[in-house]
Amino acid sequence: MSPSEDIGIITGVESLYIVTLKHRIISKGDIDMDSKKEELIASTIADAVNGSFDPKVFCKAMGCEHRTLQQNFMRYIVVPFIQYAAQDTYRTDDRNQATHDLSVKLAKTIEEAGIGLPYI
Repeated sequence: MSPSEDIGIITGVESLYIVTLKHRIISKGDIDMDSKKEELIASTIADAVNGSFDPKVFCKAMGCEHRTLQQNFMRYIVVPFIQYAAQDTYRTDDRNQATHDLSVKLAKTIEEAGIGLPYI
């Protein structure tokens, strides 16, 4: 798979497949998914936002997902990234300094609010 291919993940009861937008399917047996799933998802998201990306369409699509999955998205992706980007050790330059600055404020607000994201 070339690094420039956009990829997606299809899950099933007994299977996990990686599908490129060029419709090439790679079985989970071809990749160590236990250690690479998160990196694969991060790369897919990075590829998606590197160019034309419509956040309104994305938000509308996420809003159609199961309510538990919406909560999991906040719990496992949004809040942890805010907390990660708020750290003093987060590497910044002019391209992402605003991300760090905003994350510092949001992380403080999240902590002060004391609102958890329960799994219901």
